[in-house]
Amino acid sequence: MKILKLCVRFSPAPGGVESQQMRVAKELIRQGHDVEVFCSDLYTEIPWKRLDEPYSNVEGIPVRRFKAYSLPGDMQYSIMPSMVGAVLKERWDIIHAHSWGFYPSHVGAIAKRAKRGKFVLTPHLHPGETSWGGERRKRARGIYDKYLSKRVTSAASRVICVSQGEMKYAVEAGISPNKIVIVPDSVDVSRFDGLAEGIFKKKYGIHYDFVLFVGRLAKNKGLEYLVGAMPDILNDFPNTKLVLIGEDEGMHNKLIGHAKELGIEHNILFLGMLDDNEVSEAFLDCSVFVLPSEFEAFGIVLIEAMAAGKPTVATRVGGVPYVVEEGKTTTLVDYADSNQLAVAICDLLLNEKKRISFGRSGRKLVENNFTIEKVVNRLQKVYLEVLKDS
Repeated sequence: MKILKLCVRFSPAPGGVESQQMRVAKELIRQGHDVEVFCSDLYTEIPWKRLDEPYSNVEGIPVRRFKAYSLPGDMQYSIMPSMVGAVLKERWDIIHAHSWGFYPSHVGAIAKRAKRGKFVLTPHLHPGETSWGGERRKRARGIYDKYLSKRVTSAASRVICVSQGEMKYAVEAGISPNKIVIVPDSVDVSRFDGLAEGIFKKKYGIHYDFVLFVGRLAKNKGLEYLVGAMPDILNDFPNTKLVLIGEDEGMHNKLIGHAKELGIEHNILFLGMLDDNEVSEAFLDCSVFVLPSEFEAFGIVLIEAMAAGKPTVATRVGGVPYVVEEGKTTTLVDYADSNQLAVAICDLLLNEKKRISFGRSGRKLVENNFTIEKVVNRLQKVYLEVLKDS
């Protein structure tokens, strides 16, 4: 198949969706498909940073980046006008766009109506109230959901949700359940092969347990509540560190200020963006992985931690309860509750046998459901079904 992937950002731009799409594209190419990626030239949207490489090859994937422009302030919205003409110049078997309301999804719908290929959408949908930005942006999201979204979803032959939790919101957004299929996100379990434990701890001078978060330092990730849980954790485990890995999207200074107010700044490490190998080493060495988000359609980092054989704590939101096995791989807590986070983390730090059991069960869950090979096989079946449709 000749497949075009449309997204706002693509590797080396950081992010869960970005890394997931690189894994999928590589596997599709390995299985013999002709895959190309069209995206913006952005490295990050917050802050606004560009990549100076309009044409590139990322680990064997042809990538074309189009100059992005944006609405100002908290109405920030990235558009790539030159992407439209480039998509319409060719014919594709499958045009697969990513993310609800984002410009590339509209480009995919335009291409479908121009009969340039079959159109598939993965919305990575989250409720409007969890959108970043100010009130104007949230009001704009409401207008989009009500009046504009159907131009995209009506053009899509299939809407691919990554979990049953996301599917629920897709149906509430007016998408027919008959059009929705579920294909989960994936992880490359081989990333941990050959890595030794202890490397990350030695590199960063960590001598005891550490709790790990990997992801964007963004408002909707619930990190202020994780920082707020640390005093109670330190009462029982005074040498524990909290390690935060990821690109800052406006929360770094706020979290530092919060930590200083609580007197725990020396127990928190802000490491920013690290390369994939170092992140894998961090997963291997952590005692507990925590994802305290306000919403996750899936939560890719959870299956990455489970692939490393680590116990996880997460909020009971969105698709998360459908991805993990509560009480077997993960302890689930309510969002915005530092006390529940502290209790769940301390319970795992106290009980090594439980940590090992959760870790083994998590690894097995990933191997059974979320390997890149299994996920791409499911995705290919969707593509073939779409091509058979009249």
